[in-house]
Amino acid sequence: ITNNVVEENWSVRRKERAARMAAKQLSEIPLPVVTNFFRQFNDKDDTSKLKGITLPAMLYRTNLEPEVMAYMRSLCVRTNVSCNVGFDVVYIMFETLKTMPDEMKPAATNRVAQYIYFSIMHTTRSIAWQDRELAKIIPAYSNSIQRLLALRYVEASIANPRIKEWAHKEVESLSSIPTNKLNNISWIAEDVTGGK
Repeated sequence: ITNNVVEENWSVRRKERAARMAAKQLSEIPLPVVTNFFRQFNDKDDTSKLKGITLPAMLYRTNLEPEVMAYMRSLCVRTNVSCNVGFDVVYIMFETLKTMPDEMKPAATNRVAQYIYFSIMHTTRSIAWQDRELAKIIPAYSNSIQRLLALRYVEASIANPRIKEWAHKEVESLSSIPTNKLNNISWIAEDVTGGK
């Protein structure tokens, strides 16, 4: 991976493909040293073209523990906006939820919901999809004060006209409901370690 990434001309297709293949192969090796490598790799700014593979790889062999989700949140703030990996990360979180022990799923589902809610306000793509998926795993979210707040933020801050229009329609719809009739799921806005 690093042999191909450090090339000055990172846009050369052959080099990019080789780095992607190496990242994919590494992600299939269930060893802590691989996770540590990806963690160091993802902390670099010049690796955005591979983050669609290397960020989800951080989740494959976890149970979405609080420290893992806190780390993913820190990466979301630094990288998702520029490299469009929001979809990949959330998709792998859902896949991970499916494979974990049943007794761990409720708490992990809540952590994933908190991450998605956070991600909606820190990413620029896949926002509508993340919003829909969040409503699927936490149905009360679809008609909540927290959704109204998130979509007001999206409407005010996103430049993409399609996302802005979608957010505006959703905000209008939620705003037409009296506030005391909206669900209040304040825990979803807490961070993954339980703080505000």
